[in-house]
Amino acid sequence: MDILKRIFPKILFIITLLIMLKVLFLSGYPDFNAYYHGSMENNILNYPPFVTILFSVFSFLPLTIASKAWTVLSIIFLFISLYLCFKLFNIRFFSSTALVLSSLVFIYFPVKFTLGMGQLNLLVLIFVAFAFYFYIKGRDSYSGVCLGISIMLKLFPVLLLLYFLLLRKYKIFLYTIVAFASLGSISYLFIKPEIINYYWQHLPALFGSTPVDYYNQALSGF
Repeated sequence: MDILKRIFPKILFIITLLIMLKVLFLSGYPDFNAYYHGSMENNILNYPPFVTILFSVFSFLPLTIASKAWTVLSIIFLFISLYLCFKLFNIRFFSSTALVLSSLVFIYFPVKFTLGMGQLNLLVLIFVAFAFYFYIKGRDSYSGVCLGISIMLKLFPVLLLLYFLLLRKYKIFLYTIVAFASLGSISYLFIKPEIINYYWQHLPALFGSTPVDYYNQALSGF
């Protein structure tokens, strides 16, 4: 029985990891394709303008190679995020508990969907994980910067600001705003101002429609 308890988490981890890694063999990643072509046109209207700068790096690669590279990076982001979360709760990364929890994450629908579509949610996750990691470590300025970056990538982490305000962590709030504003200002150096202005002017429209997709992971899906 003891042997089974030791072996089962490892077997479960390997099986679920292999299931997740099947995403590497997909023929296409629809959302990444939109990021890729949108960055070439200097225009990804459904995301904060800074995302255009981020994905412009991949425009130097053929689409097929770029999409696979992004998928591998997303998986790395996931593992780093898991490591940080386990550190927060003093769970050893290769312990039985960590292996079982990781296995559940690997087959968790939002993770599989994010990888299969080539979305940027796991990049957002790693910055959110770092935000909480630095908060626990008492590095409020780093926490705020990481949270500000995550909001500039996708707006839904802004809800976490309410949590830190309730905790009266005003330094985290301040550095979040500074990081957000700084990245927003940098965007004007690389993106046409009219595109940036159009995004922020039409931002309320993103929340005006009723989300009809059960897999909606945007702020409008809240």
